[in-house]
Amino acid sequence: MIIWETARPYLYARKTPDNLIIIGGLDESTGYLEKRDPMILNKRDKLIKQLVNLFSELENRIWADYYWGAFCCETHDRLPMYPDHSYCYFLLGYGGNGKVFSVNLSQIIRD
Repeated sequence: MIIWETARPYLYARKTPDNLIIIGGLDESTGYLEKRDPMILNKRDKLIKQLVNLFSELENRIWADYYWGAFCCETHDRLPMYPDHSYCYFLLGYGGNGKVFSVNLSQIIRD
């Protein structure tokens, strides 16, 4: 199951086979590593709060074992990064979107 809230800033979450939750979103723009890293703890807490807002039964029952921040990027012209490999598929797990959908996309590529 994947939840994808399309509000801005957006929120996404999915349940893992071992009943854990991967949640992300609420992206903020910064191009500077020294500004991004201090934002990670604050973002972790905001994401947990948003999840509890959606599922109140989780209040005081969830915590973050792991958390991270990443830069999301794209090419300036939005064309593929590897034009010389037109017969190849690339599954690049950049950012939260890549982490959430990588299993589904790998199955599509395989099929």
